[in-house]
Amino acid sequence: MKVLLIFILMLSLPVFASKEGILPLTNFVVESKGLDGSGPIVITGRSDGDHISFLEVEAFGKTYTVPAGIIGDLGNIYVNGLSISYEAGYKVIGGRSLYITFIRSFLKKETTRISLVLKENGDIRIKK
Repeated sequence: MKVLLIFILMLSLPVFASKEGILPLTNFVVESKGLDGSGPIVITGRSDGDHISFLEVEAFGKTYTVPAGIIGDLGNIYVNGLSISYEAGYKVIGGRSLYITFIRSFLKKETTRISLVLKENGDIRIKK
């Protein structure tokens, strides 16, 4: 009987669990040798934690500084990861494209994903 009572009391004690936190990227440089004619890719960025404040992309033999207005369209996102991909594209629709996907995720759950699309002709837009 005492053992059962102790067991029940133990179940009613407060439980403390560790909570996973996001470590936002504050300064980042991502480099790739490229793929199928993309040429080398270098992405340089800064963030204050809440939002990205600077983003520069070297791609297709040029350097593109992403305008503040477009960076603002990314919104407030604690970015702790990113991925890049490439599409050969057609000159008629802007040429080659680079996709930079900003990710906020936890170990077992991705919570936010937003992409910046950069075309060879200089067109830059956000894809949510």
